[in-house]
Amino acid sequence: MTKILRLFFCLAVPLVLATAASAQAGALVVKVPFDFYVDNTPMTSGTYVVRLTDNRQILQLNGQDTHKGVFSMSNPASSPAAPNKNALVFTRYGNQYFLSEVHWAEGRIARQLLKREAEIEIAKRFTGTQITATSSK
Repeated sequence: MTKILRLFFCLAVPLVLATAASAQAGALVVKVPFDFYVDNTPMTSGTYVVRLTDNRQILQLNGQDTHKGVFSMSNPASSPAAPNKNALVFTRYGNQYFLSEVHWAEGRIARQLLKREAEIEIAKRFTGTQITATSSK
């Protein structure tokens, strides 16, 4: 009986921990007041729902207004400067904006998007400035 209980706890604890970790990066709803790029994909201003996929490496953005969506690979980023806020961080070069990071306050999760060709090229001509859009959820 003791072996069965031990086996049950060995199997149940990782499942509970995985479920809790997955719940920590819930969907963010963010209103973005400007057009922007995710990777090389142009996105229009509007309200977006941002999620991490189950593997926690791919970001999914879906436009509530445009019904346009995009997936993007991401890497772990340093903890947010304001850990009590959910936020999208953009880098502005001239009049163009590129999504660069996503921060979830709950669980202190931060993901950084990879720079693509369009952003690398424009960064050669302009100095980047960070702009933050906070989440309503």
